[in-house]
Amino acid sequence: MVIRRFDVFRNESSHTARRFPFFLVVQSDLLSGLHTCVVVPLGKPSVVKNKLAQTLIPVLEVGAESYVMYTPELGAVPAAVLRKRETNIEAQRNTIVRAMDFLFEGI
Repeated sequence: MVIRRFDVFRNESSHTARRFPFFLVVQSDLLSGLHTCVVVPLGKPSVVKNKLAQTLIPVLEVGAESYVMYTPELGAVPAAVLRKRETNIEAQRNTIVRAMDFLFEGI
């Protein structure tokens, strides 16, 4: 299976799926041959009042549901655990990239 940037996969881990039901792929499509994949977990929305936090931890739409992109929880997972693709949310690219830029550049 080809893994693409902005693909959303179901988290099948019994330890973390309740808190973070999905993983959002944020690495480049050019790196799809790696054995790992950089992802950001998506979780249930919470109230985020701080404007800076809203940029870093935006709310994204996955299907008909809203999920929070927990950007500071970014990490790599084995590509083999990404088995159940739900959707691709490239339409929300600007929001996702803004959160990543804020994490790494502070802008």
